[in-house]
Amino acid sequence: MLLLLGWLSVVGLLVSIICMAVFAIQKKRTWRKWFLATLGCFVLIIVLATTDNSAHKESDTKKDTSKNNDGLNNNTNKDKINIEKDKFLKNVLTKINAKDSKLETLEIYTFEDKTYSFRIYYKRTPSIVEVQNDTYIVAKSALLVLMEQGRSPSKEWISVNVRGYKKEIGETGQIVYRYFGVSRYNFNTDQIEFEIAEN
Repeated sequence: MLLLLGWLSVVGLLVSIICMAVFAIQKKRTWRKWFLATLGCFVLIIVLATTDNSAHKESDTKKDTSKNNDGLNNNTNKDKINIEKDKFLKNVLTKINAKDSKLETLEIYTFEDKTYSFRIYYKRTPSIVEVQNDTYIVAKSALLVLMEQGRSPSKEWISVNVRGYKKEIGETGQIVYRYFGVSRYNFNTDQIEFEIAEN
């Protein structure tokens, strides 16, 4: 639009100059009318160009604002998910009898609508039986929390798995995580199954 107005103003200017020159040569007073008409056209073109430019700026501002709002919405959604994740973990922990627990940390690694992955970190090296029992209890507690929320893990094909780890120092002084095994909820059989880590 701005480019079209620019070309129109150039063409209008050339036509006006030619007409004013012809009238001036013929010594007619109509060249003054042409001059005023040309001046009016230029003022009109400048007003239109300014209006068009401000409209573009306004639309760009609206786009920037909508992008910022999308960013805010994404942050709000992430905050909401983190709150739900923390609440879910807290509910699972209340279901676990943690009196004699050797767990250093229990964290949710994956928190999605149909996938819930937990990691247990032990303070000392556990036996495989302890890992099996602890991972089973966490998986069972997560299923109970989901059912309290009105979910049906078997019918909805919800995946729950709990892995057992222990933080250790490697040969070069790096922190490594020793993996012991995993308890998985199998929604096909509606059972929690344990799998020992392959060493």
